[in-house]
Amino acid sequence: MPNIKVGFTPTATPQFTFDPEHQHMQGVGTIVFTQDGTSPQWVFKSCNIDNNSGGQLVVQPLPPNGKTLNVQDKFLNVTAKQTFKYTITVTQGGTDYTSPDPDIINDPPSGGSGGSHGGSGSGSQGGSPAPAPQKN
Repeated sequence: MPNIKVGFTPTATPQFTFDPEHQHMQGVGTIVFTQDGTSPQWVFKSCNIDNNSGGQLVVQPLPPNGKTLNVQDKFLNVTAKQTFKYTITVTQGGTDYTSPDPDIINDPPSGGSGGSHGGSGSGSQGGSPAPAPQKN
């Protein structure tokens, strides 16, 4: 599962950090947002995803402690790159803070040059390389 570490400090500029800022997905999966830092004083409250009318990305219910946030990527009928901007809202000391908009990018493997069926000449299928042509 991909993990995005979210840092938040209300007095810092910027208040939010995301690692990675751009999460690339190449198939179905759950993106797990976790708190970055030691003993953070904030909890996740919500996630809002733009341009998600087809239900491609589904925000899962928050756990009671608010320490993680999960987004399921259904990766439905993805034939071209799709970018989804999102915002995260956190709560600290009774005040809500909303992040700027990093993104999740659904990027399908292209024509057999990646994905789960081997790579583009990477030798992932095993065997020896073809011998070089010989000159006479």
